[in-house]
Amino acid sequence: MEYLRNKLMEPIWGERMTEAHVSSVPDDHRHTVALGFVAVRDRVVLKEFSTRLETAPESDLWGDEMWVNDLHLESQYPESDPAWRRDVLTQGLAIVEALLPLMRTASGGRTVQALVSLQSAESTVDPVMDFACGNVRFVTLRASEDDLRTDMDGSDQPAVVVTLG
Repeated sequence: MEYLRNKLMEPIWGERMTEAHVSSVPDDHRHTVALGFVAVRDRVVLKEFSTRLETAPESDLWGDEMWVNDLHLESQYPESDPAWRRDVLTQGLAIVEALLPLMRTASGGRTVQALVSLQSAESTVDPVMDFACGNVRFVTLRASEDDLRTDMDGSDQPAVVVTLG
């Protein structure tokens, strides 16, 4: 897996990749991970949320996957404690590391990506929108313009893209 993070994620990332521990999937997402992905009408979607395709706004395959394959992450740390960012990042990466290989298999071996993003960075806290949360989104990379790595530093939120292909 290839990890690419934006500048806002750098101070949160810290020593994460050199730590010798195995993160576990948060309890509230274990069921989703256990079910994995399913291919539906050329889209690869989380099996648990496959019915979201029925309510997805008009889009292409990539947009549909972004809509359906969205997991919300929350930290038990309060917004006032900067440790929440590391907590949400660790949760997101544990989910990605468990699910991305399953998505690649369900896609028939295509390159797949996951985006882990946090609500805010310490350096760019929005006083109205600084919540101890983030999300993970999964997509199949079908064309170069779909590659999430191309606009990493255009985001105002800390983000990391994980690519498996």
